[in-house]
Amino acid sequence: MAPRKKNNSSGLIPNFGFNYGNGLGGDKGIGNFDLPPLYSPYHADKERVAKPRRVPIPVKTQKQLMIRCRGECERCGVPFQRFRPKIHHKNRDPSDNRISNLVVLCPNCHDEIHARD
Repeated sequence: MAPRKKNNSSGLIPNFGFNYGNGLGGDKGIGNFDLPPLYSPYHADKERVAKPRRVPIPVKTQKQLMIRCRGECERCGVPFQRFRPKIHHKNRDPSDNRISNLVVLCPNCHDEIHARD
């Protein structure tokens, strides 16, 4: 008996050649990873200042975002055929994974938005 091919659970969700991964970052997922708290330059005694913790974006939410964007950058409309899309938090809070707070961008648009910070 031939081995069965693996596919998404419903077979109805397009993946646009994108690997949803396990949400742990690296080459598996959309850059979801934990950032350690940084030392703040504003504290003379170099005490640790806690930043909001990056909460992995659930795979279900990632799939909903990819369906919403239809395989294109939501800012400039470039198709995601040659690069990995970036999920950006509009309010800059990496723990706020509401769909209304997330936007799917190409790497150029994502870098432009963060360059303004």
